Amino acid sequence: MEDKKAKALGLNPRDYKMAMLLADLLEENETTDQLVCPLADLKKKSQYCPKLGDAKYVETFVELVCNEIEKITTSELTLKSNSNDKGGNIVIMDTPNYVEMTKRILTDVNTYKVIQSDPSKKFLEELKTILRKGLQDTVISKNEYDYILSDSPRISTFYSLPKIHKQYKVLSGRPIVSGNNNLTHNGKSGPLGPGGIVGPTGKLGNKGEKGSKGTMGPQGPRGDPGPPGAPGLPGPTRHQNMNAAIQALIDSHSALQMENYQNTQLTILDFSTEIFKTLHYLTDLMHSIKNPPGTRDNPARICRDLLNCDRKVSDGIYWVDPNLGCPSDAIEVFCNFTAGGQTCLSPITVTKLEFGVGKVQMNFLHLLSSEVTHTLTMHCLNSSVIGRDPPIIFKGWNGHMFEGNQSLEITVVQDECEIQDGAWHKTQFMFHSQETSKLPVVGIPTLSHLEEDQLYLENGPVCFL
Repeated sequence: MEDKKAKALGLNPRDYKMAMLLADLLEENETTDQLVCPLADLKKKSQYCPKLGDAKYVETFVELVCNEIEKITTSELTLKSNSNDKGGNIVIMDTPNYVEMTKRILTDVNTYKVIQSDPSKKFLEELKTILRKGLQDTVISKNEYDYILSDSPRISTFYSLPKIHKQYKVLSGRPIVSGNNNLTHNGKSGPLGPGGIVGPTGKLGNKGEKGSKGTMGPQGPRGDPGPPGAPGLPGPTRHQNMNAAIQALIDSHSALQMENYQNTQLTILDFSTEIFKTLHYLTDLMHSIKNPPGTRDNPARICRDLLNCDRKVSDGIYWVDPNLGCPSDAIEVFCNFTAGGQTCLSPITVTKLEFGVGKVQMNFLHLLSSEVTHTLTMHCLNSSVIGRDPPIIFKGWNGHMFEGNQSLEITVVQDECEIQDGAWHKTQFMFHSQETSKLPVVGIPTLSHLEEDQLYLENGPVCFL
């Protein structure tokens, strides 16, 4: 019988049965004045409810609805909504379409995660512990305790609302999580808690873009002495000075003999005075050759020779010529007489392992010295120096390789590079050897150019004694 009625109305038996249930629902809510809207409590946001008209019987209303449904064609089953409308629409969807739309949301692994069991019991125990603590500390009352605590909480319900105001090729839904009767259904936000402890320093971020040029800062302290300048024009040698003095003595004697013929009244005393002046000049010249003052024109061999002279000397800048050749290749050094007469060479720049001294002069310094020291400093940012893998290796002047702090000829004066707190630190090495040809250090083969933003070198003086 129901199949025939459904066929007469153009409905399938399932839709006909649903329409009959709707009719029964409307009949139960009917009053003497008007029918109460069965949808009024389902959507509190909107007071809209379809008017039932003046139909006296529910069957009449159902028949009108069924007739309207019968008139709908397949091409008209397209959801439409105003562009600014985000609510107030009734959407009819088949269950499989709704389930498919909801599954598309839940398959987003970046937002949702599948759990293996119901965590409500565990969370309930933790909530009870917190509430008991609050009740004990009189933060909440007993009534608030009973109100907040749920005896039989359940997992929040997830559902989705179709976004019919968006123009999607595939209908998308807005995820909604209902908190009704869950663990914190009756709870409310508490006061702001105390700040937590500061977390560990994060990893170094990517290198930022180059900033704009800043304003000129204040004048800095006086820097280290610069590299020696280019050699000047060759001057007269010490042998030439000696020859010139002897020639001047001969010329003065010849001149005196000529004047004796012209002026017989010239006394022998005047002739003796000129001779004594020339001899005094020769004495001073020989003394300066034997005991050079360490000037550019008259350099010493090494600083220790200046210490052995009769004159009093103090630490400072002097000129030395280890190969005792033409003084044009003399080099400017710092003489550390406090340390026993060390001859110290300063690097051209502190960022390069270069000293601006030729191989000949450097080899003579090695031959004239019994020991040598060289100071290097590694500046580091979140990068260790001692204990690296592979270990850091230093190359000496004669090709000898110093491996990290494993060599007895290396002393680690200071090691702060183990501290990795996002700030710059340093590790300082002191090289000391009685095989003078090993120093200075001229290279670090294991230091990669890719590490220049985390490690850089500061070259110090090399001192021979």
